[in-house]
Amino acid sequence: IVTGYASLFRVLELVQTASATTSLRILFGNEPYTSAADEARLSGCRVDAAMRRHWLERGLSVAQCAAPVVAKERIDSGTLDIRIAAGKPQHSKMYVTPYAVTVGSSNFTRPGLQTQSEANTRHTSGRHFKEARQLAEGYWNQGEPWNDGFAALLDALIQPTTWQEALAHACAMVLGGEWA
Repeated sequence: IVTGYASLFRVLELVQTASATTSLRILFGNEPYTSAADEARLSGCRVDAAMRRHWLERGLSVAQCAAPVVAKERIDSGTLDIRIAAGKPQHSKMYVTPYAVTVGSSNFTRPGLQTQSEANTRHTSGRHFKEARQLAEGYWNQGEPWNDGFAALLDALIQPTTWQEALAHACAMVLGGEWA
C-alpha cells in the first residue's frame, strides 16, 4: 500500500484483520495541507515528523487500542514492513497485491474507499499491471525503512485509559449489540 499518513487508523484496521501470515508492506507519504495553519505548522517537516505530530495531536480512543498492539506484533514477527516517503513529496495512492493493482485518487480512508466518488483504475494482467507494479516497487525502494519509528509512534499512541472511559466503551458495546 502506498498512502498518505492521515489514513493510519484504516491501515491499522487492515493490519489487524489480515491473516497473521500475510506479509504487508506500507509506504506512508505526504498529506496535502488542509489549511494555512496546517501548512505553517508542518512546513518543512519530514513525513515521519508530520505523521507523528498529526496522530499524537489526535490520539486514539480505547476502542482503537488493539490495532496498534497487533501492528507492533506484526512488525516483530516480520509480516509488517513500514517505510516513509523520502525526498520528493509522495502523495500517490496505490494498492498492490500479487493479483491486482489499483491506482487512483482514493485515499485509504472510509470516505475514500466507501462514500466518495473517486477515479481509480484496476489492472489484473497485461502491460498496465506490470508497469503499475514496477512503479509501486520503485516508490517502495525510494522509501526509508521506518519500522522502529512506526513502533515508537504506536507506543506513544497506546495510552492507559481511565476506568470511566473503559466502562463507557464496554457499555456502548453491550448496548450496541457488539458484545454477545
